Amino acid sequence: MDRIRSGLDPEQLRVVEHQDGPALVVAGPGSGKTLGLTRRIANIIVNKWARPEEIIGLTFTDAAAQEMRSRV
Repeated sequence: MDRIRSGLDPEQLRVVEHQDGPALVVAGPGSGKTLGLTRRIANIIVNKWARPEEIIGLTFTDAAAQEMRSRV
């Protein structure tokens, strides 16, 4: 579990630890949105709150989508 939370700022931790339904993350470039979301997905899978095939992660750019795939 420490690997999921390590190195995150307080806002990213809020994203990772959010359990009440979907999470919408809106922030500027370079703010760590993709890192926070991929760690959230990992946290959901590790805690068995959902199976990987039940999770969808959406982003606006192909580059961010590739980054999410490689991190998860």
